[in-house]
Amino acid sequence: MSVFPQSFLKYDDIVHEAGKEILNKIQTRGLAWVGAIAFIFTIASLTMQVSQAYIPDLAGYVRPSRVGELEAKIEQFERRVRDLEAAAEHGAGTVERDSR
Repeated sequence: MSVFPQSFLKYDDIVHEAGKEILNKIQTRGLAWVGAIAFIFTIASLTMQVSQAYIPDLAGYVRPSRVGELEAKIEQFERRVRDLEAAAEHGAGTVERDSR
């Protein structure tokens, strides 16, 4: 049976090097995951932006260009309701329909 001197296995140096190597691997893998996730979110964001241009009613999305059109229709309905209410107050039987 042979006995090795304490200086043969430099325990502190071995532990220090092993720790550095493990941290290096964790950092490398962590950065790779962060980069991959950032890439996936970027692709998802771009896909949503492009698809909204081609799919107008995507999840209830209203294109800004349609907002003015919808506001005009709401105003038209409000005028129609006011006309009907005024006609009902004055006892008129019918109100002419707005031309569209």
